[in-house]
Amino acid sequence: MSSCGNPATDPDALMERRAKFDKTTDCIKCKVERGSIVVRHAVYCKNCFFAVVTHKFRRSLEHPSDRMASDARQAASSSRTKSSLVGFSGGLGSTVLLDAVDRFYFPHEDLKKGGKAHPRNKKTSVKVHMCYVEMCNAFTGITDRTSDITDACKDYENLELHICRLEDAFDPNWWSKFHPLGTNIIPSSSIRLDDEALPFTQSIESSSDPVSNLRKYLTSLPTPTAVQSAIKTMVRVILLYTARFLRCSQVILGTSLTSLSINLISSIAQGGGFNVPEESYEEWTASSVDFSAQPTTIRVIRPLRDIGMKECSAWAWWRNLLIIGKEKLPINERQSIGGLTEEFIIGLEKDYPSTVSAIARTCAKVNPKDEATSRCAVCQRPHPSGALDWKARISIRSLSGDESSSVTDSNTHGDRASGLAPDLCYACYSHFVSRSSKSIAIQGDSAIPLPTWVSNSSSRKVSLERLKESIGEYLLEE
Repeated sequence: MSSCGNPATDPDALMERRAKFDKTTDCIKCKVERGSIVVRHAVYCKNCFFAVVTHKFRRSLEHPSDRMASDARQAASSSRTKSSLVGFSGGLGSTVLLDAVDRFYFPHEDLKKGGKAHPRNKKTSVKVHMCYVEMCNAFTGITDRTSDITDACKDYENLELHICRLEDAFDPNWWSKFHPLGTNIIPSSSIRLDDEALPFTQSIESSSDPVSNLRKYLTSLPTPTAVQSAIKTMVRVILLYTARFLRCSQVILGTSLTSLSINLISSIAQGGGFNVPEESYEEWTASSVDFSAQPTTIRVIRPLRDIGMKECSAWAWWRNLLIIGKEKLPINERQSIGGLTEEFIIGLEKDYPSTVSAIARTCAKVNPKDEATSRCAVCQRPHPSGALDWKARISIRSLSGDESSSVTDSNTHGDRASGLAPDLCYACYSHFVSRSSKSIAIQGDSAIPLPTWVSNSSSRKVSLERLKESIGEYLLEE
């Protein structure tokens, strides 16, 4: 019993704790077996629990156009004919996702029901890949877990494992796989954080060590929130380009309902409200110079977005799945928006699981008011115009009047034309220009390297003359 008032004077002040289940301990689906788990005050037996979770997984895996099919079998068959890349991190959600994808695309003997002609019992020739992004070189003192990941994935014989590394974001050799003209014309790019216009430079010369560039990029970011967001963005974009190289039409991520609610609140708090729909489903198109013959659009879907962390834990327990766990990075999460949001949502889910579900359902109804005019050069997500003007209106300046006006005028008129700022969404721009004691210390440092795809996505491409100079020895005389 808990109280919202003084029980001595007001007997109605006592509130009885709500029961974990509503009416009965029997399964609400089959109404025969005794319940084994309570999911948001609903009781399920073990068999019905797997049936309900599998149904949610299959429905979330379908494309919205597939749901318009007259026959549910046609929709399921359509989902199984798409080549896919499964993002694997070793955490709870991605481990459950890997097991569910394996059972969905490649049915086992114990799942073959409905006759030989049933679509789920037909053998599929579609290739399903899984990709793990190793982050041990981002910071010192982190153990390389590629061997553990390989051992955990060896039981999935139908899925091919690909190992990428976070420093691949700065590696021209890795990028050359996606560029039709090879490494000779892949420019490296950098910015300076001492100017809010983010002066942007490009160079055809070969870049330095990708690991050193990665560490310099992360250590130069002014806040723990910016570092955490940068790592998350790089992992997602690496998965997208890997799927592009493997000719996959969709990327499947293990974002559970709990993780989705965390991502939504965290993204909105960081200024990414325009991309709320992309947190649950997005369609990404690579730049036109990357590929010519391959498909242009890749779907990013999260089939566990209706399945909470408790349900994922029960699935992993009953299926005897090995959870490696995510690598703990040396970031003070108590000082980052993402870490604080995660702590709040997980604590909320313990006592009020339906509230966490309501967060995702409410955000699913939110649509941006303005249309996207371009794509952010860093996070590769759509963003509207006018982000810099909005930032200028709401930012608090601590400079004197004359100095403040001169800085504002220069950033508004002159420097922006040569800076990266107009090519960034509001959230990414805020991460670069956030002010802290760390940002003051690095103002006088040299240029900060950027991920390789920023040069290709930026509106300020390398000039045609410089491109001809770099590949001149390979051109034939007219």
